[in-house]
Order: sequence, then structure tokens, then C-alpha cells
Amino acid sequence: AKEANGKEKVSVGMLGKVPIYRLEVRAKVSDVDYARKIWWISQEQGLLLKEEAYSRTTLMQTAYFLQYTLIQKRYVPV
Repeated sequence: AKEANGKEKVSVGMLGKVPIYRLEVRAKVSDVDYARKIWWISQEQGLLLKEEAYSRTTLMQTAYFLQYTLIQKRYVPV
């Protein structure tokens, strides 16, 4: 979703006790798997913690990324 100035919605908040950035984006075209996605990203490490995927009106999928491991200097969800 875009704000009045045309930018994607970005907000700051909490996911439980973790400070996060919340990003919401909408597809510009109709031939996509999901019309809207919302991501919760930790402010401290920049890691994806939660993702929600929506059709035009319905929540279709929720994913939680609870643990990460460090492989070759990159964080990978396990």
C-alpha cells in the first residue's frame, strides 16, 4: 500500500518485545502470487521476523522466522 505521497507504507513498532520496522507493499500488476505483503524486520539486526501474504482481501499465509544461523558470514533462517 502506498501513502498519499506515493511511497510504500513503512512504520516503526514492536513485535512482542522486539523493536521492528513494518513494511507493507502492494503489487502493481495483477499476475502475482500475492497482491499484498507485510514484513516485520528487526531494527537491531535487520532480520526478517514475520511475513504475511494476502490475496486482494484475504490473509493467505503467515510465516515466522524465529531462529537464524550464521553461514559464511550471512544469516540464514532455520
